[in-house]
Amino acid sequence: MEGQAKGETPLASQPAPAGGWWADLRLLLVLLAVAAALRGWHLWHTEVAARDSISYIRYAWQLRHFPRTDTLKDFEQPPGYTVAILAASVPVRQFSRLPDAVAMQLSAQLVSALAGLLLVVPMFYLGKEVFGRGVGFGAALLFQCLPASGRILTDALSEPTFLLLCATALWLAARALRTGSPLGFAAAGLFGALAYLTRPEGAFVVLATGLVLVGTQLAGPWRRPWRRAAACGLALAGAALAVGGPYAAVIGGFTNKQSVGQVIEGTSPGENERPTDAEVRPAGGPLFASTLGLFWPGPVEDRAGRVWWAPRALAFELDKGFNHAAWLPALLALWWRRDRLRQAPGAWLLLAVIAGMAVALWRLALVMGYLSERHALLLVLCGSFWSVAGLAELGRLLAAWCARRAWAAPVGRLAADGRAWALLLLVAVAASALPKTLEPLHANRAGLRQAGLWLAEHAVPGDEVVDPYCWSHYYAGCVFREKLPTPPPPGHRPVQYVVLEEGSSEHVRLAGQLRWARELSRGGQVVYHWSGKRGRARAEVRVYQVPAPGDGPK
Repeated sequence: MEGQAKGETPLASQPAPAGGWWADLRLLLVLLAVAAALRGWHLWHTEVAARDSISYIRYAWQLRHFPRTDTLKDFEQPPGYTVAILAASVPVRQFSRLPDAVAMQLSAQLVSALAGLLLVVPMFYLGKEVFGRGVGFGAALLFQCLPASGRILTDALSEPTFLLLCATALWLAARALRTGSPLGFAAAGLFGALAYLTRPEGAFVVLATGLVLVGTQLAGPWRRPWRRAAACGLALAGAALAVGGPYAAVIGGFTNKQSVGQVIEGTSPGENERPTDAEVRPAGGPLFASTLGLFWPGPVEDRAGRVWWAPRALAFELDKGFNHAAWLPALLALWWRRDRLRQAPGAWLLLAVIAGMAVALWRLALVMGYLSERHALLLVLCGSFWSVAGLAELGRLLAAWCARRAWAAPVGRLAADGRAWALLLLVAVAASALPKTLEPLHANRAGLRQAGLWLAEHAVPGDEVVDPYCWSHYYAGCVFREKLPTPPPPGHRPVQYVVLEEGSSEHVRLAGQLRWARELSRGGQVVYHWSGKRGRARAEVRVYQVPAPGDGPK
């Protein structure tokens, strides 16, 4: 058989990678302990949730209180994460007396923290399936510790739930590709569809699995009867359509997220419509970086310039995602461990997802002029296995080098132990990332949170909170009164409260809203003032009371 050594067992009929369940359990307990410590630390050290979390909480609240079909059509995001927030909010609201804003933030973060904790299980078994137990352990540990992934796994965002579902689908798909089980492909399609119901990119996993399944029919070691391959493909597609199809039918398409539609159609913001505040492009260097991501610094209509900018932006975000160090062993492992492409179809699956996501992110940067490290997390997850495989190979080379040196003799067997060197390298890479990873989440937004809590006590129904930053508006409870009649109390004249922050941040994406808010605040009275640290710099937050409401920006 092509690609098979004489006397070798056909790869398609090989058993799963060897290893006792007790050894797996011990490693999983270590991973769960580390993940629980990290997730608990971030839960305790969170000032506010990410800005995008407010839209997910708004989505969840309206799913509970308004017609669900209309709500699904109104919001751009799929409902998977928001449904999980709703489920978590039931016990949180039942057993606590927290304000709605705090309770819903806690519910959203608990969903993410639990997903981030459970993520170690499919990552461990996916790595074991493709490379071996050691790589599975190392990749799961590394991904928990990297700043780009470790910090987001407790934030109130859809990525932790999405990554858990994607990793589970990839593990099941890699196993099914090896065993040829239609039931395994159906399970992979199920979890791939659940990932799609959390973020549209989840469809990549199902698509990549189908492509690799077709590709295995062209490779000798994994070729099966076409009838069996067809049954596997039908099981994969059938499960995915059964789970994801109803949502697509409700919204009338693959997704109602405008940015995805623009990427598919190749329509840049501003070509057919006026740019929004979120699409304001600042003047600056070739890569304008902010805490939100990278923005194309040139004119919106300069498509040729973005052709060269897009791959640089992707490389920049991947470098950040791998914490500037872990990407190099991943590249080396593509050559050093190329044997896995011959021995494990799951290796092709990881590469297919990496390649597909890289192309998608390049096109996102090209069309939208924007790219965030959050977009690259699935690519970093898949690359983590290759990174740890590279570290393991580096450990083997270091051990072989030490074994040939006379000065290493007193150290004995330890210096010539490749596994010890690999573990040392893994710990070094993971530990170097922890200082950044363990920074409190959004601590620089403390003043906006305190302003919102003050507004929750002093604003009355009928008053309007003008907050270009969103957090004060959220903690004031305004999100939970949207679409509801809020008549003022008898004799009360409604007022506007305008929230403004003075600090080092320019808030580039909010330029238009900030201009309007500052215009409204002129002549207003300061009714609340907060001063403190915003990161390393001082900042102040003021709340102005404006007697007469004005019109918003057009």
